Amino acid sequence: MDRLKFFLMNLLFRPVYEEGDILVCYASQTGTAKNLAEQAGNIIRSQGMTASVSSLADLKPTDLERFKQVLMLVSTCGEGEIPDNGVAFYDQLQQLPTLNARVALFALGDKAYAKFCEAGHLFHKELINQGASFEEDLVLVDGNPVEPMQVWLQDKLSINSAAATIEETSKELTLELVERKQLGKECGETGEGNIAYRLLFKIHEETAFQYQAGDLLGLIPPGDNRERLYSISSGPSVRENHVELCVGLLSYQQDGQTVYGACSRYLTSDLEPGTQLKAQWKAGGGLTLPATEDPMIMVATGAGIAPMMCLLQERLHRKHTGENWLLFGNRKSSADFYYQDELEAMLEQGQLTHLETAFSRDSEAKVYVQDVLGQQRERLAEWLLDRNAKLYVCGRKDLRDAILGQARQALAERGLSSEDITLKLEAMERDQQICFELF
Repeated sequence: MDRLKFFLMNLLFRPVYEEGDILVCYASQTGTAKNLAEQAGNIIRSQGMTASVSSLADLKPTDLERFKQVLMLVSTCGEGEIPDNGVAFYDQLQQLPTLNARVALFALGDKAYAKFCEAGHLFHKELINQGASFEEDLVLVDGNPVEPMQVWLQDKLSINSAAATIEETSKELTLELVERKQLGKECGETGEGNIAYRLLFKIHEETAFQYQAGDLLGLIPPGDNRERLYSISSGPSVRENHVELCVGLLSYQQDGQTVYGACSRYLTSDLEPGTQLKAQWKAGGGLTLPATEDPMIMVATGAGIAPMMCLLQERLHRKHTGENWLLFGNRKSSADFYYQDELEAMLEQGQLTHLETAFSRDSEAKVYVQDVLGQQRERLAEWLLDRNAKLYVCGRKDLRDAILGQARQALAERGLSSEDITLKLEAMERDQQICFELF
């Protein structure tokens, strides 16, 4: 099909809406693209059209051919990387010779990074190669995406500005450091443990600012222009206009010298109590508050404990009845068992049903959280299959395959076939019963 014929077909299709009208799909690492996609889906439905909203992780490229119009939102993470839930789709996309769809692409990025909107560019290049997109189908967005998103929807859906209203997904806040405490035992800089701190900030707003469990804060250290994202570690209902972070001090060796991360060093050492700084609140990723009665399994390593503390505090404040099971991993129990006193108190009071730990440097045979989870596969299968438990995981990227591997084995021991296990785990991720927040 030549380009002119393809273009004319799309023009003819556009005014007539029926089942399978529009697909809004996304690749999102921190939740912004997902949030925007869900809002777009609601706007489309409000105009009398049908809309499907889906992560690219739940789609194959040929699925796009079932829709008359495809709106794709793609964030860029790290140094020009594709979000985790878009990688498999992109790999499949590269294998196709042609794709009989018309895709408009909304790419989110940050010009402070050299590879601005790189993931969007990668997707767009492949879509052009397959005749599914043209040069004018790519929109690049830096900073707050709300206004560009509204303009984009007006253009793509032929609706007025009032109908295309998008709620804010971020907001600039002024924070003041109130208190900073080291987590774990005093380990100095001797390598005994991973150094981390809990930082309490006051939010300077005229009215009470209400964030949600799972939200993030973006911070930029002085002399830098690159934003770093941190999971909020305090429950939103615990203390009005205050927010807490758990920040690990990033360090590595270079040419025989210890080099520290600019932002983590600033927050954990240089920032003085009473100092104010600007931050960007961002509507969160997938680790949202479960329903009151749903059990929750939390797997966290290092500073990945932050969103779990937020969830636990909020569940306790709201008097949720669902059971809580936490598996926490770090290097040494004597140095970096973060929030140890609070967690052990929750366990003693029955607020945590199970608390299990893995400290990799406590013995010659290194033990990690996935190993500890593997010792409880029967319980894992019961909670996931019989009790509809949420499984939340926060830590390094390699944790995803390790935890899914244990879940796969747990389901196999319940008698599910390999094919059924694959379908079940895909459904659990699609329905956000299993969620990952990886860094």
